Amino acid sequence: SLPMLHFCLGWLSILAGSARFARNPELRASSLKRERGRPLVCNVGLRPVVRPGQWDFNVQKADNAAAVHAALPELSCAQRVVDELLTAAELLNSRGQCVLRPADILTALDDMHLLTESTAPPPDFLPENLLEPRSVDVTALVRDSLPRALATHPIFLRMAEELLDEQFYASVYFGGELREAAPSLSFTQLARRLVASIFVFEQLVAMPHHRRRSLAAYYEAKLVAARAAAASGGAAAPAALVRSVRDTLMGGFLDLKGESVLASINAFEMLHRCGTADPHAGPPAAAEGVSPCAHRLPRDAPSLSRLLNAIMGVNILEAVLSNLSFAFWPDNARAGMALLALNGAPIRPDLGQELDAGWWSLYLAWNANFIWPSHYMKDMMCFTMLLMPTIALGGPRSFAYNRAHTLFWVVRSAQLSRLRDDRVRADAEPAGASPPPPCFHCRGAPLPNDRQPLTTRMARLTRAAGERLASAAGEDVSGAAVWWRLATQHAPAQLRVAWDIYERMPKASPSKLRLL
Repeated sequence: SLPMLHFCLGWLSILAGSARFARNPELRASSLKRERGRPLVCNVGLRPVVRPGQWDFNVQKADNAAAVHAALPELSCAQRVVDELLTAAELLNSRGQCVLRPADILTALDDMHLLTESTAPPPDFLPENLLEPRSVDVTALVRDSLPRALATHPIFLRMAEELLDEQFYASVYFGGELREAAPSLSFTQLARRLVASIFVFEQLVAMPHHRRRSLAAYYEAKLVAARAAAASGGAAAPAALVRSVRDTLMGGFLDLKGESVLASINAFEMLHRCGTADPHAGPPAAAEGVSPCAHRLPRDAPSLSRLLNAIMGVNILEAVLSNLSFAFWPDNARAGMALLALNGAPIRPDLGQELDAGWWSLYLAWNANFIWPSHYMKDMMCFTMLLMPTIALGGPRSFAYNRAHTLFWVVRSAQLSRLRDDRVRADAEPAGASPPPPCFHCRGAPLPNDRQPLTTRMARLTRAAGERLASAAGEDVSGAAVWWRLATQHAPAQLRVAWDIYERMPKASPSKLRLL
């Protein structure tokens, strides 16, 4: 079909770019030409601090705070960094508390497209404290859990330190090219948005499996309706909007990512059925009214585990190719190649996984570095899904299942936001005259080859961590040969895997998968 042809051609075009990168020694050279002279404020070892049995992210529940402190040697440094950022963001009141107002929670729900029109009933699967939000004290979250997250993942801590270097945070804002032009969001507003979305995500991720599935069904219905409205003239035609090449590619990336994460949701649904009931049974009781859909998904746990790891491999390759093309940071791509080479820990019917802690921590740092550059969403949810305690402190065992759902919320929300913003931009400007969309801005580096200083420097850290992890397993991602292997082995193999996944999944149309 034509949509699938476009799908494959898009992949092949990015693959061609990666092959060109592999052949060109100038492109293979590091994009960073300078070393920073400033010593680290903290002695960060850049290795994950992992201790079994210490994944309870609420420090207040710990029997011995000193023991927790000793288990995370960088915790005192992380607490100081977070305290400075909280002060800079003006998140604490006069009593040293961080309190979210109902308006903050409503903003987070609106960013997730979970607010309905006044005449429509709210989604009944939402937790009660989100249906009628009230002020909530999240001091424990920002002063206990977030420092522990930074101390557990030292590259996170280094990123946070960078924000404090010469008050870099003061240059951060979301808006147009001119900071003074309205509307724009300051660092203070973005920080409050981040904390509010972490709180909301934690409420949602605590929902049982059937409610998470209801949320996924809600997003699928919402996206179908939004696209139908755009196609029927309810929103501006895409040709009427001015898009940069990067923005256009980002839209295609989100479409591809949304379907690949939906494939993970479906595979986890089948695995859940293996662990709780007859895998040949139809949709669970919570999904009554959903018509059956044809698929060729496996019905045994080992095959579903392999399928889930295959989907994860495709997801990693998507980001690696992006880091070699429109989001060009090849150092971070090397970290992705390490993750790809070592992907494959079995996933059990109880949805847990015996995942290596080093792989888990590298994945979080690599993913954070992928989204660190300027982007076009003001909601902060890309950072939320990595910093939230359930992900950053929940440990490797539950990571894959929670990551699939939280990433799905982020991607579908981003797609819905793009459709909504397109309509707003088209209504505000004459056809063909709409300005570029707002995005994140920050102080640039003095050298032209360091186009985003935080990302470039952090990519060197993820690269080093990836090379160590790969070397410990007998793999090598440090030399130029890794790009040749990517072009001739990994990418072709993953394309075949992606097609096999596509053929197995239920489909609403040739270019759109369907939720089980």
